[in-house]
Amino acid sequence: MSAVKETAGELLEPLSDESSQKEAQYRLYVRQTIEQGLADVEAGRVISHGEAKRQIVPVFVERDLSDPNDDASYWRSRPAEERIAALEEIRAEYHHLLGDAESRLQRVFTVVEH
Repeated sequence: MSAVKETAGELLEPLSDESSQKEAQYRLYVRQTIEQGLADVEAGRVISHGEAKRQIVPVFVERDLSDPNDDASYWRSRPAEERIAALEEIRAEYHHLLGDAESRLQRVFTVVEH
């Protein structure tokens, strides 16, 4: 038996008969990701914790909610339909990146026109 089949067997054997294909794929994906990370470390394709922190910090900005020039003020000034449409677009992009394009949010809300 090949090493790939052995590894897959070891990962999938603990799954119950009720487990989904998605759960099996996730286990294989996690194992592949870990192995890729270990290969990156061995090849020297790593950065320090400080460098990672430096790269991430610009993405996160703390704001005062009373600041009239912040994004929250802008979105509070927009109509509910526009805010929901923007949220739905972000949700769809997020689930597309995960490979899970289900319409979860659409089951949660209904816009009622007055």
